[in-house]
Amino acid sequence: MKITLPDNSGSLTEYCLRGDPLPIVKLSSNASRVVLAAAHVVADPFSANVATGRASVDWDTTLT
Repeated sequence: MKITLPDNSGSLTEYCLRGDPLPIVKLSSNASRVVLAAAHVVADPFSANVATGRASVDWDTTLT
């Protein structure tokens, strides 16, 4: 499977996924709340996000 990701120059580049999929696990009873709570925010892939700093949100994509 191939996906398109931003590279260091800000251009979009194809990336080929490789490796083995994760094993299927049984989710807890409240897992849907946790998953849905995190799925609606999109990080800005072209900003200089720092792991210890605040994340940059792509608001246009998040709100669509």
